[in-house]
Amino acid sequence: MNAKQEWTFGGRGSFCGGRGASQTIPTSNPDQGFLVNDRQEQPIIRRGGARGGRGSLGSVSSATNLQQQLHSTRGRGEGLFGRTSSRGRFASGGNSTPLSESVSKKRQHSDENKTKNYFDRQEQPRSYVSNEEARKERPLLRYRPVDKPIEDIFAEDYECKEKYIDVTDNDDKVEITGVGNMMEMKFEKWEELNLHPQLYQNIKKSEYMRPRKIQSHVIPYIISGYDLKVHSETGSGKTAAFAIPIIQKILSTPECNRAVAFPAPFAIIIEPTRELCRQVYDQFRKFANDTFIKVCKIYGETNMNYSIMEIKRGCDILICTPGRIKHFIKAEFVKLSKMQFFVLDEADHMLNTEFLDDIRVISEFKSFPSKSRRQTLLFSATFPPEIQQLATEMLRDEFIFASNKKPVAPNSKIVQSFFQVQSNQKKDFLLELLGKELSTSEDKKNGKLLRALVFVETRRDSDVVSHYLVMNGIKSLSLNSNRSQPEREEALKKFDKGDIDVLVATDVCARGIDIKNLDHVINFDLPKDAVTYVHRIGRTGRLNTGYATNFVDTEMDSALIPSLVEVYLKIKIF
Repeated sequence: MNAKQEWTFGGRGSFCGGRGASQTIPTSNPDQGFLVNDRQEQPIIRRGGARGGRGSLGSVSSATNLQQQLHSTRGRGEGLFGRTSSRGRFASGGNSTPLSESVSKKRQHSDENKTKNYFDRQEQPRSYVSNEEARKERPLLRYRPVDKPIEDIFAEDYECKEKYIDVTDNDDKVEITGVGNMMEMKFEKWEELNLHPQLYQNIKKSEYMRPRKIQSHVIPYIISGYDLKVHSETGSGKTAAFAIPIIQKILSTPECNRAVAFPAPFAIIIEPTRELCRQVYDQFRKFANDTFIKVCKIYGETNMNYSIMEIKRGCDILICTPGRIKHFIKAEFVKLSKMQFFVLDEADHMLNTEFLDDIRVISEFKSFPSKSRRQTLLFSATFPPEIQQLATEMLRDEFIFASNKKPVAPNSKIVQSFFQVQSNQKKDFLLELLGKELSTSEDKKNGKLLRALVFVETRRDSDVVSHYLVMNGIKSLSLNSNRSQPEREEALKKFDKGDIDVLVATDVCARGIDIKNLDHVINFDLPKDAVTYVHRIGRTGRLNTGYATNFVDTEMDSALIPSLVEVYLKIKIF
């Protein structure tokens, strides 16, 4: 073979992804996307496939004896506007298979491969990335999450038991509407609920001495079968407010104790992020510990076949993200025939973003129970008026609305401070701020900072800022959607355990994440709206006083400043 050959590529999926581009490629150079080994054997596709498209005028497949082998590549590229005789031997995606092997392989159609093939297509790497590259870049497709030991979950609560004693006294007042002339339901002690003995023991083992205010108001209504729309401040105990009654109702229904495993959950809880999905999953596991209830989770960037097998072994409560549950219902890996509870956590976010399309698709499946045949629960720390009507449409005509009457307001236990900082000075100011905090820390002899969660606007900035802190002697990691799922979970785990002092994150950590003893939230970049601001700073101040520090660039943040003033004043007014 000559050292160089003339090649003309088709459109999508061509060797270099071009559209009818003519290019001279040294065939001895593997970096150019075309490999021929020393013995001049069959070529191997390295990047993309010769899927074709519109070839250029008078394009020629090859000028060597490989012409016959390449003659059948797909696309309008042969001769003068000619179309080759078949769809091509290069397949149409990125692979690293010699042509002779690629042609000889047959597609499997057996029933036993139906499930695997369906999700293989879902997880297929993009056509311009070889399988080898995809495996290196995205090992998460094979990732199987490891459950946190149940005793570790209880131990986290035990460490906070002193704070749990009085935390209820600082909760916002809750008002109930929608009850009409009915007497308001409320309880003050867990003993009043007549809970299942094992559930009661799990609550006590969690060191929940008294119910939080939102729990004491809404749990009786959920047990009584009402639809609810619930709104209370961050860190007020909303997860337990729907987890405990759901578990109680399943435990108290004899037919729910199934002798045969079946992939038809009684409750489906949808969360906006994978991190929140994992967290809520652990809380349900905790309350259902040592009962017959099987809790499962499914979310993106994890091994689908593994999730399918977990659900097939039996699933009573399913915690999930919107996209993944939509796929599982469509593929009938999750059945809706037994569903009694449908829960949207962070409901305002689910109904005001791209998630709304997924929720609508899910609710329009033929097997999805009607309003009269399901109990719908909507929970969030913020409920802007423009979202409330949309949320109400998901509920039955008679529903309960529990609210602290502050639709967009931060937790009153959070101390907020604001500093005017230009964008190009933020990194230095952050380092100075953390340095001052270290110098005044009670643990400064050990060089230990109070744990801080730093929010930035972009994924790139989370990496840049974290690297900057590390280079200046501060233990830090970044967390954003570009990270693989194992990396995301490992970063949160290290932050939660105190192995690092600063976590620099995008808004994947803005909602719902409960990090025990998180002292400080820093808005390196302010969000675009007041709702996200309330959720961001709500990661602190959950059990005791927390601190939120905000870097304000008056030029970049001018549109948000009036909203921040309004949010800040709400704490003073209420």
